Amino acid sequence: MRNPFKSIIGDWTLAEKGKRWSWIKMRVLARFTFFRKKKRNNLFRIEEKSAIFSNIDISTLITRLEKDGIYEGLNLPKDLTQSILLYANNNDFALNGKINNPTTTRTYKLDAQRLEYTATHGLYPNIIERCSEIRLIYNDPLIRGIANYYLGTTAVSHDVKLMWSFPNNAGDRIQSKLAQKFHYDLDDYKFLKFFFYITDVDENSGPHVYIKESHNKKTFFDQIFMRRFSDKYISKKYASTLFTTLLGKSGFGFVEDTYGIHKGIPPLQKPRLLLQFEFATRDYGIKLI
Repeated sequence: MRNPFKSIIGDWTLAEKGKRWSWIKMRVLARFTFFRKKKRNNLFRIEEKSAIFSNIDISTLITRLEKDGIYEGLNLPKDLTQSILLYANNNDFALNGKINNPTTTRTYKLDAQRLEYTATHGLYPNIIERCSEIRLIYNDPLIRGIANYYLGTTAVSHDVKLMWSFPNNAGDRIQSKLAQKFHYDLDDYKFLKFFFYITDVDENSGPHVYIKESHNKKTFFDQIFMRRFSDKYISKKYASTLFTTLLGKSGFGFVEDTYGIHKGIPPLQKPRLLLQFEFATRDYGIKLI
């Protein structure tokens, strides 16, 4: 049985010793929407000058992000996605391991035909340092501007991931660990994630699913008891019109408040390569990048 205390405070040992109390307090309080509502600092403006993204209506982006919890349409140029995919195909990744624990992690080159059935995911270590294209996207003024504006402060980087998800026969327990069951994140009082598909994603290659407006609408019970939710349970709680399954070609991107309910569907036929950035309001000393 899952430890209910751990489900509340999370893995507090990942935080720096001097910041663990702040982490525990956040995990207890930030699940409640009352503590998440923060007046935005109007001094922050979104920088529209971007070397990467074009034809972005900032007003529409902010309106949709605040109302729905998600905005689709932050698409990467083809040359960038091809360069990142080339990097992924030519560099080692940690298979089914944590990149911040290299002593227990084996590294692999991608060969989807030879991966054993137990392969579920692969993470590239030190990706922000090793891949200049990812570093360029990460530092783009539009990305930083959106994060600063939505969070109402100078955004703190929590995480940068380049990750494969592989077709496999993993059971419910493994799928829960891999965020392939409906859930919401609790990484800070307010946080924001950017996602980019580096490979084409259709119904059979692990699309992301998000419940619009769920970042602002949860029952008090679901705020107290953070857990993995069944599809049936979520279907009863939210109208079908709020479910959005994100399909797209290589380069398709979206920005999302993952306090909203979401999941990744396990790939059925083709592996999926995903780039993810996370920004938050506070630094708890958890270094994942």
